[in-house]
Amino acid sequence: MKKTERKIVIGLLLISIISMFSYYAYINFSSHDQLYVEITKENEVLTIYELNNEDQFDLFVEGEHYSNEEIIEKLNIEQLDDITMEILEEEFNTGEEINLVVARNNEVKMYEANCPDKTCVETTPIYRAGEMIVCAPHSFYVKIIGETKLDVS
Repeated sequence: MKKTERKIVIGLLLISIISMFSYYAYINFSSHDQLYVEITKENEVLTIYELNNEDQFDLFVEGEHYSNEEIIEKLNIEQLDDITMEILEEEFNTGEEINLVVARNNEVKMYEANCPDKTCVETTPIYRAGEMIVCAPHSFYVKIIGETKLDVS
């Protein structure tokens, strides 16, 4: 390898290493002013709320929205953690599209859904701006929105 080629290879390696470090720093050291959960079905925003440490359960049946207290009352359960797909299907016709979204400890998860593939339920919880959970069979999307600013202090 000639000297010129060696310099080019070393330069490219340095650029790659600096790029990887910059990306790592951006992802791991960024902070958010405020994050929100946006829930959409068929390109229509159903609800937007602040993501915080409070528990928020959102049940959507054919696009109809039920929040914490409404879910407890509608399903006749003691607490939100008692919800199972069996209870949901008992209460609602099995032909209806059901998605249960849970926001807890500053992260969001698709807790239950009656879609055929269950990919949305198996998705890991989301907590950063821009992350999304998609239930393609139901055209249902959960997204974290908010501004990301690099914390340099």
